[in-house]
Amino acid sequence: MTDSLDIGGGAQRPDRSLWKWFIGLIFLGLVIRIVLLLVYEPIAYGDTGSYLRLGGWVQGTGDRGFDGTRVPGYPVFVALFGLDPIRIWWGQMALGLLISGMLFYLGWCTTERASVGFLWGVL
Repeated sequence: MTDSLDIGGGAQRPDRSLWKWFIGLIFLGLVIRIVLLLVYEPIAYGDTGSYLRLGGWVQGTGDRGFDGTRVPGYPVFVALFGLDPIRIWWGQMALGLLISGMLFYLGWCTTERASVGFLWGVL
């Protein structure tokens, strides 16, 4: 196959078909995010405050310490984006694109078909 890895030897250089599928995936992901930007905004749920409070604690701006109500991974992510719901949302959307790209790569490497990588990335 022209857009596959040579498992027996070194990696072959991907052809244009692979890049077309990958760029199509990223383009589709960006279009979806632009549509979301126009029709959606972050929503606060009952536990949103606890994540923001713990994010403030991670930043050193919170008034209470870690109380064990949440695993600290997501509050660290929240703190990285300055406790701003819009920036947190943008960070989540960027991570979604990164995950789609990683799934594309995994699908391509596993099946040696860029179209399958595209499908995995879209899903």
